[in-house]
Amino acid sequence: MLLVVLLLQSCGRQEANSGCSFSLDYYKTLGTASYRVDSRVVRESIRRIIKSDADSMVADKQAKSYYLKGNSFVWIDRLGVDSRADTLLAYLRTVEADGLSANRFCVGLIEADLNRMRTLDFDSCGNDINHVAGRLEYRLTKAFLRFAMGNRYGFVNPFDVFNRLDPKDDDSVYVSYHQLFDIRMQLPKKGFCKSLLRLPSADSLGTFLASLKPQNPLYYTLCERLALPSLTRVQREKILVNMERCRWRLDDYPHLHDRYVLVNIPSFMLRAVDGDSVFEMKIGCGSLKTKTPLLTSRIKRMDLNPQWIIPKSIIRNDIVRHAGSESYFSSHRYFIRERKTGKKMAPEDVSAQMLLSGDYLVIQEGGAGNALGRIIFRFDNNFSVYLHDTSSPSVFSRADRGVSHGCVRVERPMDLARYLLAEQADGIIEKLFYTVTADVSPLGKKRAEMTAEQAAVADTLRKNMLVKSLNVEPPVPLYITYYTLYPSSDGTLADLPDVYGYDKVIANYLRNYL
Repeated sequence: MLLVVLLLQSCGRQEANSGCSFSLDYYKTLGTASYRVDSRVVRESIRRIIKSDADSMVADKQAKSYYLKGNSFVWIDRLGVDSRADTLLAYLRTVEADGLSANRFCVGLIEADLNRMRTLDFDSCGNDINHVAGRLEYRLTKAFLRFAMGNRYGFVNPFDVFNRLDPKDDDSVYVSYHQLFDIRMQLPKKGFCKSLLRLPSADSLGTFLASLKPQNPLYYTLCERLALPSLTRVQREKILVNMERCRWRLDDYPHLHDRYVLVNIPSFMLRAVDGDSVFEMKIGCGSLKTKTPLLTSRIKRMDLNPQWIIPKSIIRNDIVRHAGSESYFSSHRYFIRERKTGKKMAPEDVSAQMLLSGDYLVIQEGGAGNALGRIIFRFDNNFSVYLHDTSSPSVFSRADRGVSHGCVRVERPMDLARYLLAEQADGIIEKLFYTVTADVSPLGKKRAEMTAEQAAVADTLRKNMLVKSLNVEPPVPLYITYYTLYPSSDGTLADLPDVYGYDKVIANYLRNYL
């Protein structure tokens, strides 16, 4: 026993010692059989652990694959257990402050086996040196990958979770889903896990582990909330799922900008920020069945008195039964256009089958009564969703404003337009206001009541003042988010309803770490 301890100590003090170049197999020749290390037995021990390990998160699969492919040991070497194990263990002990379970990171088991290795406390009941070394090697790697991937990228991958939530088509062979999450964020690249296992020293490992802390300031507010005494299980779970959202390493954050627009779906509110100036308005968003997707973009343009190209789902569910009815299409200000030629079709000439074919567009004319209202705010996205005015303002008196097919209806579109155009040339707001009220004569008279001179003045004014579209320069960042705990405009943390049930989805995955 003494010989082994001396050898380990001397190797730790003098790197030039010739014994430091020996492999684990070297120690098979040392004294008592209880302290002989056989790398083949260590590997076999790891294989048995893997076979009995039912955990199947991404980090777990990566750890298993690493050893099943015969890669070199990470934590144990000719000196015994690498000092990086102590650095890692110090960070693993902090997971409970984040609401996670130390057991799910093997903290107690790693501590016990480290103690056995360092006190040579081995026996023949499954705790011989080879089995202890195998357990340590595998559990340290598994815990390290869990900790590093979870804190660096999140323990839940929102692309996998939310984009496999709502089935779109099901033909019993292939199921497609509605895409609900399209926020640009960092995800681990191929080879990420293997590169982590090559960190050369305890110092570099410590620096790396310290760099993993989330960048979202809300995370630390939620950590303080989690530390409050007497939290109920429900309250604790709500904090944890919102902390998980803060771990996602996004490409862009609102706090990086002075001016931005933020829509937080659970609050049914829009917030427009310009430095220290903030104003809010109510919104209506997608229903539970037709959820508004989560995304990040920039508002580039607003169109005035827009036409509405009606989505296929609405044609199928609401319009097709009125096929051929000229009165229905006229009363709703709908017209039909052949997609291929652009030719306008008479409603009585278009059958239900033709409408369902996808070869024809149903469009609502712009102006008063249009479902999009008078203004639509456009931004690049993959869903054809936008912020827009509405012809049904009564929706804003409701508490649950999940009413749309995915777009976001805004309560005060003119105020939002003024905010977006604040840096534009003088006169733009006047043209905007004129255009969205253009159904009324600027002279307050019907055209039939005007003199020729008055009509000419009105026509000139109309020509000079009417605009179809206004660019937003510079474009304003837009964030459509989903937090059920989020700071209100006065800085207090608002507790919001889980309107789409996303908290439950995240919590279900997080239970692997709780």
